Amino acid sequence: ELMKAGHYDLVALEGYRCVESVLQRALLNDSVHVPVTRPNQLIPIAAKAGIIPGELVGIFHELRIARNRSVHTRDEFSEKDASWFLATTRRMVASVRAAR
Repeated sequence: ELMKAGHYDLVALEGYRCVESVLQRALLNDSVHVPVTRPNQLIPIAAKAGIIPGELVGIFHELRIARNRSVHTRDEFSEKDASWFLATTRRMVASVRAAR
């Protein structure tokens, strides 16, 4: 719905919230203690716990950076950016489930 309405920045915001939620749930399910839930620290903790495949850690960081750009800068987050973000988010969420 956000894509159809042209709210491309919100695609990144909500998509990344989904990524964070999936990572946090996987960490909880594995009883991995997370002292801080800042997004830039959540990714390395999940990677170390084997929740994120090592070869995809960089892509998770790309999503985090793109989300920050969409929310915190005046740069336009285009339909193309949002389409990439949505497709990549789906792949990364699936990779967390596949790693389980």
